[in-house]
This record gives sequence, C-alpha cells and structure tokens, in this order.
Amino acid sequence: MYVSICLLSFNRPEYFLKSFLSLENSLVGSVAKAEIICNDDCSTDERVSELLYKLYKDGRVSSLILNAAGTNSGNQGVGASFIKAFGVSSGKYVVKADVDLLYRFGWLDECVSILENIPNISNVG
Repeated sequence: MYVSICLLSFNRPEYFLKSFLSLENSLVGSVAKAEIICNDDCSTDERVSELLYKLYKDGRVSSLILNAAGTNSGNQGVGASFIKAFGVSSGKYVVKADVDLLYRFGWLDECVSILENIPNISNVG
C-alpha cells in the first residue's frame, strides 16, 4: 500500500526536525510504503530551507515545496499549504502530518489496516 505523508514547516527547524525524525523512524519496517512530502510556507529562518533541501537531497523527502519568503505569494497558511502538498501526492491514502507531534512505531500500518478493512471509512486519526 502506498501512502503520501504531507508535512508542513514554518520557521522553528528544531521542532520540524524532531517531528520528522520520529516520523521517519516510525516507518522503519512498515508494511505500508510511504513517501514524505514537505512544504515550507515562506519561513524566514534560513535554517529551515537548508534542512529541507538536505533531507530532499539525501532522498529522505520525496517531494519538496519551497515557498520563498518575500515572494508575491507570501505565507499561504496551513490549509492552502496542505492543499498544495496534497496536489503532488501519489499515494492511495494521504496523511496530514503535523510537526507538533511525535510518531510511534506501527501507527501508519494500523491506520491503513482500518481503511482497508472497514467499508465506508474515509478518515482515521
């Protein structure tokens, strides 16, 4: 099963990295295959774009959306940023992941199992 996990960033790279690492570690050994999509919504802290680019370059992030601070588009907000990330996703299922959470081992397989085995379920959290 292929799942797209969309994760946003806006400044505070230390929080993003802590959440990202827990997400990445939680996927080790997962039955579900996942891609991680990151969207930065015009962070003014340059460390964020440097970190995201490194994760992308290392192959740890599948897709990277960088909205540069100071552009005409400006900060889009959480809703618009997730919609943009959802737009590049290719999974059967899409996860809206938040950077203020830590992810435990097995959570993704549990969610996919529920979606696959219970008819008419459209959202698992």
